[in-house]
Amino acid sequence: MSLGPRSHVFLGDYIAQAVVANGFVFCSGQIPLDPKTVEVVLGGVEEQTRQVLISLQAVLEAAGSDLEHVAKTLVFLKDMNSFAAMNQVYEEYFFAPQAGARCCRGRAAA
Repeated sequence: MSLGPRSHVFLGDYIAQAVVANGFVFCSGQIPLDPKTVEVVLGGVEEQTRQVLISLQAVLEAAGSDLEHVAKTLVFLKDMNSFAAMNQVYEEYFFAPQAGARCCRGRAAA
């Protein structure tokens, strides 16, 4: 089963927000878009992280799941110095010990 783009933010008919296969939900990457304006949320990494996680939560719920069942996340940061701010918000949504595996990557300086 594929969840179409209307499950949260509409970005085009060709983008599936998630695919459900054999009981697993595979979510597309999320960016910090406000679903009302379809623009990047204002503010810093905290506000952007919160919006990404709200969007992820909505996609998972549309697929019949939730954040408690997430096995792995991959976080891309523009600057790894933002890790602490991102992590503070991340911990509001994912709690130990059931939080899944996570990988954080920073963008290489040009």
